[in-house]
Amino acid sequence: MVPTLLRDAPFSGVYASSFSYMKEKLPVILPENCSPFYALAAKFSCGVISGALATLITQPADVIRTQVQVAPIPRVQSTRAMLSASFQKEGLSFLFRGFYLRLSKRSISTAITWTIFDEIYDYIKKK
Repeated sequence: MVPTLLRDAPFSGVYASSFSYMKEKLPVILPENCSPFYALAAKFSCGVISGALATLITQPADVIRTQVQVAPIPRVQSTRAMLSASFQKEGLSFLFRGFYLRLSKRSISTAITWTIFDEIYDYIKKK
């Protein structure tokens, strides 16, 4: 539970804050009369970049969570013991195992979700 919280809370915080920051900067980048398609694509790009940043920052916590969950029975006595054993066996690089696969999944899925949410929010706000 603790490793999951250490991954999900920072991911959401980093994602939401970076997405909001980049979205605020869009009027500076995009021309006033740009097509809705370009505005949507720009918002989606903000989502992908935010997802990539949040994934990079939370990758170690995700690897730790996965290691704890798949530990053979008898279970690892503590997260600290698992970390120590993995570090001694593989070095620091074990914290970024599977990064590119997770990056491709998380950045695209969160970008789709937040872009749709933001479009619905803007639509409701205009009414």
